[in-house]
Amino acid sequence: LGVEFYDMVFIGPGDLSMNLGIFGEFSNPILTEEIANILRRSREAKKKVGIFAGNVEMAVRWLKEGVDLVVINSELGLLAQYVKQSLKKLETLIREP
Repeated sequence: LGVEFYDMVFIGPGDLSMNLGIFGEFSNPILTEEIANILRRSREAKKKVGIFAGNVEMAVRWLKEGVDLVVINSELGLLAQYVKQSLKKLETLIREP
């Protein structure tokens, strides 16, 4: 946060939870308190904050907490979602007379 060249911090909750020894426990107070600490310290350092959110509900939560950038889902998550939708549609079309 002390490096002037950087103007944004990006938080990856999955990576951070792994570093904290609570991988994937996104509602664990250890993780949420650490994210709150990062947000506070980033504001003090006048740095923007971005974060990854796995879904829209988490995106809303982080935006309400004051983050500046939210990335929703990932390319793999979006691809998996598309494949599931396509398979569901294919199954429906195959069953039609």
